[in-house]
Amino acid sequence: MKNILALAAVGLLAGNCVLQAQDASAIADRQAAEERYQKLLGKVEDLTASIEAQNKKIADLQEQIKSARDEQAKVNPDVVGRDELKALALKLKEVDEQRAADKELIIKEIGRLAQVPAVVTPKPKPKPVSTDPVTDPNAKYEGYEHIVKSGDTLSKIVTAYREQGVKVTLSQVTKHPLNAKVDPNKLLIGQKVFIPDVK
Repeated sequence: MKNILALAAVGLLAGNCVLQAQDASAIADRQAAEERYQKLLGKVEDLTASIEAQNKKIADLQEQIKSARDEQAKVNPDVVGRDELKALALKLKEVDEQRAADKELIIKEIGRLAQVPAVVTPKPKPKPVSTDPVTDPNAKYEGYEHIVKSGDTLSKIVTAYREQGVKVTLSQVTKHPLNAKVDPNKLLIGQKVFIPDVK
């Protein structure tokens, strides 16, 4: 019976050791689980802090966007908007198209006028003036009375009358009796010069 008791004591001791070993293993498992829990809890807290920081950044960005929109919405008379620029661009395009159309029309009109024969109207012949000669009050001369203007010379006057079809020479004008008082080298403004019309 002593053997049974001894055996029972050994069994009890062995069972106790096994229990203590199991308790030690359970305690170690519990501590490991506690450490994992603490680590996870730390990570959750870090994530929560990170989310709060991101939410704060988002709120700040939203406020900046709102401020920018409010600033943009303010009417500034010195700033031209896109719509105004588009309207101005359209008007400029219309003006440019009208200018191009006008240019085309002018070119066509010039081309049309170039094909029309030119009408040359003859210069009217000056009316003959009958004046009394200085030497003979009864004599009548056919010709024109020219009143000297600024810049006139006797040769210019004769040339102008010849261009109008009057057959006259410088010599005929200077030698004519009605021009006896006319100095061909010194004409006076307002002075009368007789231009004979030689037939």
